[in-house]
Amino acid sequence: MGNMSAPTTELVMPTSKLLCQMCLQIAGRYSVPVVQGPASPVFKDHEVSFTCKSTGGFPEPKVQWSVNKELLQNSRRVSTTLSRDSRGLYNVTSVLTVNVTGDVSVTCTVENDRLREKRTSAEIQSCTLYTSSSQNVTVLTIQPSEHIFMNFLSVTSKDQESKAPLQQTPNKDNPEA
Repeated sequence: MGNMSAPTTELVMPTSKLLCQMCLQIAGRYSVPVVQGPASPVFKDHEVSFTCKSTGGFPEPKVQWSVNKELLQNSRRVSTTLSRDSRGLYNVTSVLTVNVTGDVSVTCTVENDRLREKRTSAEIQSCTLYTSSSQNVTVLTIQPSEHIFMNFLSVTSKDQESKAPLQQTPNKDNPEA
């Protein structure tokens, strides 16, 4: 917040009326939205939630979700809450709940109409694991050294055996690892 002053000079008008009109609109940029997906494995035909957060903007934003690159029109699956910080700026948290029927990707866009600005999150992708009641799911985290972290997920069934891809989280110090 800041102060604004507008200098005026004394005007003499023949009708002895003075008219001064000024319009000030305040706006603040929102942070780039950050989306967090489910922390656990995603199974077909199960509901999962994605959370979008953006802070420090003004006035109240519009929040839009895209699922698999399609703008979501059904607001019943979205719950958005606003809060204000000590400076009167808005923080927004929006939760999208979807029933997963396959691989899914989501983005969240926070729009500030007054600034004519839209800020969109990075795309979050979640892979689906197909399961039935006869399958077992095992999640194994391997930490062979300080520099390499690996997550391995194995899905087995009495009828068939399938494997999820090996996922390696790169280290900041050694992106090739």
